[in-house]
Amino acid sequence: MKFFSHFKNSHLLAAHRGYRALYPENSMLAIKKSIGKCDFIEFDIQFTKDNVPIVFHDDKLLRTSNAKEIKGFKKPYNLCDYTYKQLKKLDISSWFYKKDPFFQEERLKQPKKIERIVTLEEVLKLASNEDLLLNIEIKYNSCHILSQKQFEIIVNLIHHYTRENHVIISSFEHSYVSAIKNLSPKLSTAALAHEKYPKDLIGYLKNLKVDAYHINQRLATKKLIKLLKKEGFVVNVYTVNDKNKQEKLFSYGVTAVFTDFL
Repeated sequence: MKFFSHFKNSHLLAAHRGYRALYPENSMLAIKKSIGKCDFIEFDIQFTKDNVPIVFHDDKLLRTSNAKEIKGFKKPYNLCDYTYKQLKKLDISSWFYKKDPFFQEERLKQPKKIERIVTLEEVLKLASNEDLLLNIEIKYNSCHILSQKQFEIIVNLIHHYTRENHVIISSFEHSYVSAIKNLSPKLSTAALAHEKYPKDLIGYLKNLKVDAYHINQRLATKKLIKLLKKEGFVVNVYTVNDKNKQEKLFSYGVTAVFTDFL
């Protein structure tokens, strides 16, 4: 069964980095709090120096952790320079409570519990226990371009927790989704696009063998969505926090929107 075969309707909400508006992004807390409030959960993964896939968005540690305050961390604070044991020391939640990036009164009522970086395996284990549907985005990090061994680690973990039909793998680095598809053809994959797309888009996507195209809302025209759907591709749009915009996109034929608010 392909990923999108699980859904009876096409007006789907995907939790962007978990329930990011109220809880620290990509934390286990944000992921758990999104359960029951969305159709599937999106989060980002990267590899540590010792080849552990962890849940984290940025290639540097400064924005969402206290790396500056922890002994052993130094400039330029590249995530890929540290082992999982080292990264586990970091607090990835206090920045969120201090900055309050989404200005939500409800968030102010939440207990300020320190969150630590979690592994892909921990999320897959949770997903197996709770029967969750996941969008795993593989981040591109110029200081640590992924190898065949690392793609195998991702695929083997997914198979170990029997989530082959319950995950979709996406990336802005399209060679990554091709590598995943080559390793495990039954896994659903999606190409991500931000500012532009190839002129021969349909041919390009067919060559990648992806199941879906995930696009920035600035690219989401009715004409483009109609073309993609006609050729058999699922179209999902990020990051759409406005309810009216979400409804407009659904009327265009979009299957899912990624949102910070659930």
